[in-house]
Parts: sequence; C-alpha cells; structure tokens
Amino acid sequence: IGVRLFRPWIPLEFCKTLPMSVKRVAVLDRTKESAAQGEPLYMDVCASLMSCKRVGVFVAGGRYGLASKDFSPRMAMAVIQNLMKKDIESVQHPFTVGIIDDVTRLSLPLGREITPLDSSVNQCVFWGFGSD
Repeated sequence: IGVRLFRPWIPLEFCKTLPMSVKRVAVLDRTKESAAQGEPLYMDVCASLMSCKRVGVFVAGGRYGLASKDFSPRMAMAVIQNLMKKDIESVQHPFTVGIIDDVTRLSLPLGREITPLDSSVNQCVFWGFGSD
C-alpha cells in the first residue's frame, strides 16, 4: 500500500485497504525519530490495526532513504527477506535499509545487486547545471 497523503490519517480506510489475508507488514518511514517508540507512519499503522481489531498482524517498522539514498530493488528485497523469516522473533525490528548504520547497527544486509531490467536496456543519468 502506498501512502500518498500522510495527514489526515484515516484508520478505517487503511484497514479496509489492507487485505484480510495479510499476516505481516513492513512499514517504511523516511524519517528518523530517535526519541520515539517508532516512526510516525509505523505508529499510525499499529494504532490503526489495533483500533480496527486486526489482531495477529505482525508489523515491522524501518527507515529508508536516509542520507538521500534512492530506494532500489535491492533494498526492497532486503526488507521482504527480513519480513519473511520463518520465525517472527528473528525478524529484525526496527531496521534501517540503504545505509550502513554504524551507530544503531540496525542495517539490513542488502545481498546481491538486483537488476529488474533486461540486459539490452541502457540506463543514463543526465545532469543540468541551470546555466544552459
């Protein structure tokens, strides 16, 4: 589920959108709230599930995009692999993906590079300096 507008948060709409078959959820926040129990979106997801009486859904919260890193398929795979561990107690929570967090040591291992495009596709990045 992609949240496009964080506020106002409507718990009932979130619960209606989340299929009943879901047993595990990874919430990715692009903020770092060190003094809080969790990041804002993670807290809203947990509160929504509680208010809608959706018991049995495990929620793991994590951070991405820190240090201006783009979110890559490799990072998505690391989050999925973390969430899909057989034993819920072994799921790393909270976690950070995309940087080596040497302070909290919460970084997920990224594994091998993932390229979702065919090898015949060329990718380019072009920069403009504004004086063109």
